[in-house]
Amino acid sequence: MLFDRHAAKQITRSFFDNQGFLEIDSPILIKNFPEEFIKPILTINGQELRTSPEFYLKKILSVNYNKIYELGHVFRNEIEDNLHLTEFTMLEWYRSSATLDDLIQDCELLFSKLAPTIFYKKFEKKTLNDLWKTIVDIDLELSLEQNNLPEKAFDKGITTLKYDTFNNVFSLIMSTIIEPQIGLSTPCVVMNWPNQFSSFAKLNSSNPLWASRFEIYFNGVELANAFQELSNPIEQEKRLLYTMKKQKKSSFLDFNFIKELSKIDSTSGISVGFDRLIMLISKINNLQNLLKINKK
Repeated sequence: MLFDRHAAKQITRSFFDNQGFLEIDSPILIKNFPEEFIKPILTINGQELRTSPEFYLKKILSVNYNKIYELGHVFRNEIEDNLHLTEFTMLEWYRSSATLDDLIQDCELLFSKLAPTIFYKKFEKKTLNDLWKTIVDIDLELSLEQNNLPEKAFDKGITTLKYDTFNNVFSLIMSTIIEPQIGLSTPCVVMNWPNQFSSFAKLNSSNPLWASRFEIYFNGVELANAFQELSNPIEQEKRLLYTMKKQKKSSFLDFNFIKELSKIDSTSGISVGFDRLIMLISKINNLQNLLKINKK
């Protein structure tokens, strides 16, 4: 298994190097940055272990490096299970003057190089709303407009609490019902996500209820998360301040980072759970088993 990971890393680096990407090594220990849905691991001096290299990479983008990537360890303060580890390997890359379709093409090409016998078809594309309509018979867009998802889910017998929060009900239905049914034969790109789950993404130009974001699933497992990156400093500051208010705790707001966002317009970025990808390629069903040290 160690040889498989080593080979996968070599193929990945070669894939990006051959396209003129610059590999970055961003700091692991950072100041506490406001994030609503990810819990960081805090250190005794008030800093945190990075949950993603995103903010440092965007600073690099702002000084005219147009194609960059990083393959390294990140940390999340979450319960470990078959698909979640406190420490794991993330592959993240950004393209200036690029669309989300460019990132989908990147993934199709990279995945096919890593496992040509598994990833030999074009990825499926579906909107999140279409999946909800098909699988649970709920029009998510209408529920967003009417702000009544908990009631809809309760009326259909999916949940037992009629007055729960939108976030709780959405996450429950996604993790237990919808995600296990996505990408069972070939990877599926799930387009358009509710804007409240996309703090660093541009809003969809045709409907601001949705963010310009996609996730990739294979065998019911989320592998990738991509944004058309928000480049409006005023809007980004507003979202971060809102997150800090909801968290009711002090966080470091990097105004230099926010100010430089205007320089990364038309940038798309994506993160891939590298361990999960190797796990699925290796036909292993537990991340812990992927990291076991076996004799040669």
